[in-house]
Amino acid sequence: MPNASEHDPAFTALPRSLQRRIDSAYDTTLTSLADDKPARKRRKITQDIEPGGFIPEDTGGGFIVDEPAPGGFIVEDDAPGGFIVDDDDEDATPDSDSGDVTPSHLPLSLIPSALQILDLPADDEEVLAVFSNAASGWGAEHGASEEGVSKKDWRSVCAVLLEQDGDEEGSAGGDAGPSTSASSPPRDIVGSEPEPDDDDYHMSTKKSRRSRITKAQESSDEEEDAKPKAITPRQKEGARMAFRLFFPDVEDDAVDTQRIMIKDIARVAQLLKEKLTAEEIIEMLDAFSSSPDKSMNLPDFERMMVATKMV
Repeated sequence: MPNASEHDPAFTALPRSLQRRIDSAYDTTLTSLADDKPARKRRKITQDIEPGGFIPEDTGGGFIVDEPAPGGFIVEDDAPGGFIVDDDDEDATPDSDSGDVTPSHLPLSLIPSALQILDLPADDEEVLAVFSNAASGWGAEHGASEEGVSKKDWRSVCAVLLEQDGDEEGSAGGDAGPSTSASSPPRDIVGSEPEPDDDDYHMSTKKSRRSRITKAQESSDEEEDAKPKAITPRQKEGARMAFRLFFPDVEDDAVDTQRIMIKDIARVAQLLKEKLTAEEIIEMLDAFSSSPDKSMNLPDFERMMVATKMV
């Protein structure tokens, strides 16, 4: 079982069967990568092996006179020696190293294949941008030729993408009694009791961030339905200044027409050294975006800043 600290609240809220599907897609793709490398080594070795070596098959050689008596440096025909290795030993060599070849992270180039296993779109640029941001820096630190995604980040993103499937699967399960609701508390409600275990502190912090975003969205929607409240000039100016930071290379008069995408939030979060998970970035855009592609224009951004009391 994985350590509790590796779990994301969105992932643990999914049905067990869906959790296993997400993990299986990651592990299967990772295993296929590891299996490819030893196969290439075996083909090369079997091609290089040829009978003989430095020992002539039947004739004596070197400084040994043709005599029937064994001795010197001549080895009998039925006992190969020198630098000649048995075929079985050569074939076994790649197998002994195959365990070391298995990587710990899933390379970015294989993310589309893993998404296809889950019946998710493999060419969604926004989703791939989230994985790219999550993988940044890992390859350089570990000497890998390509950056990779950890299982923790894989779970976080897939949990958000498959959240609707999890809700449908959970409702089809049948049991909606008290035990079900107790084991899977709603993720949009912050519990009134503090988390007692230190191991769960990280999970509690993430849950609080998610709850804050969700509650801000609900509060904003309620205010819009009740009586719309105009944003003040001071709030508008503060929101635009923050919005401007996402587009440092854009002229000031063109800022108002820009749209914030997933990659923009990930880039700014890195610059500010703010640790936003892929899940939090997607939820933030999903909560306040008014566009089908989940991007945020300036009015969306202003509404988010006011709802979260950041201006």
